Amino acid sequence: MSIVNAQKFLEKIQTDNEFRKEVTHTKELNKFEEILKNKNMNFSSSEMEEGFNTLHVSCQSYEQAEDLKNAYLFYQLLISSIS
Repeated sequence: MSIVNAQKFLEKIQTDNEFRKEVTHTKELNKFEEILKNKNMNFSSSEMEEGFNTLHVSCQSYEQAEDLKNAYLFYQLLISSIS
């Protein structure tokens, strides 16, 4: 598990429609974790928060920061719906 993996997830969720669909259709936490493991993106919730914060301060435009924030909110909504 790592902060880098959380950052990869946030970037991939913004750019990869197939990946976003795959995790959106996940109904169980263990299935979501299995998807992440298969893609070498294991991370904890605290690593996700730290990964988001690290990326957020490096955003160079308002739009980039909003896109990142939306990806993070997507993750939070997904986790709350399958937990």
